[in-house]
Amino acid sequence: HMHDNYSLGYYNTALLQSVILFENYVYTNLKKTLSNTKLNKIKKKAECGCLVGINEICTRGLKEYYNYDFESKKEWKDLLDNTLKFRNKIVHGELLESILKPQCELAINSVKKAEEILEKEVFK
Repeated sequence: HMHDNYSLGYYNTALLQSVILFENYVYTNLKKTLSNTKLNKIKKKAECGCLVGINEICTRGLKEYYNYDFESKKEWKDLLDNTLKFRNKIVHGELLESILKPQCELAINSVKKAEEILEKEVFK
């Protein structure tokens, strides 16, 4: 669990788990509110049928299907800067050392704030 890894000092793993929880939150809510056809149009690239990243789903997808400009929100920018940027560096081997506890706290908090604004303004 994310909180176990956090309390054990495995901050990179906790950050990655926070992103997985965020993606799960977004996909679960998209699935509740969109038809499978629309969901696939958000999740998959038309040319190849391959999956797009959470970044594109939260920007293009939410704008296209919910008329919601998440990209302009502070919560999106914080999620990008505090969480997704580190997630990508960890996953792609650019960041091999551990992030520090305050950075991990910021990342987890950014996920929480992003979910809260989406809950309030999109998935209500």
